[in-house]
Amino acid sequence: RMEKEKRRRAEETVKKLGLPRDCVYGDCMIHMVGNRELIVQNYRNVCLFEDDCIIINCKHNRLRICGKRLSIAYYLDDELRIEGYIGTMEFLA
Repeated sequence: RMEKEKRRRAEETVKKLGLPRDCVYGDCMIHMVGNRELIVQNYRNVCLFEDDCIIINCKHNRLRICGKRLSIAYYLDDELRIEGYIGTMEFLA
């Protein structure tokens, strides 16, 4: 209960100050360009890489991208770009 209240107050402070959630909480940021390109920022690592499915570990969850001819065009410490035909994208618990 105490932890919940602490989290609620922190979220209120972040909202009031207008701070971006990705910086404060380490949330991943996702940018899509149509269904052919996906950029993920603030990821931790790539858990699974196949040409029809990629699973990425983020700070609070995992992200699964399914499609055809998927490839990782580049990856840096905090950003990666996926190219191919992106069919679905979902967060896993």
